[in-house]
Amino acid sequence: MKGKVKHNYSFATKYCGWHRPDIYPIYDSYVDRLLQAYRQQDQFAEFKQGELWRNYPRYKEIIEKYRDHYDLTQFSFKELDKFLWLYGKEVFAAQS
Repeated sequence: MKGKVKHNYSFATKYCGWHRPDIYPIYDSYVDRLLQAYRQQDQFAEFKQGELWRNYPRYKEIIEKYRDHYDLTQFSFKELDKFLWLYGKEVFAAQS
């Protein structure tokens, strides 16, 4: 678009997540950064920085590991998405 490459990964996950929230967690950069912070703090899973961006199966796997590690299996992906996004926004927007 207008000479710039656009990546619609986050949008695509939002589209899928809104239509099938039971099976599609939503990717967002705040969520990615928050997952990295939790990984550093508690080692709930092994993944590298940048690995979750544009690798949806891996992203979903890490969200599931997060949910299992913190015993949050009673929460849907949609509920986790909302918490992770809001908390990530609060933490990382304050740092900007």
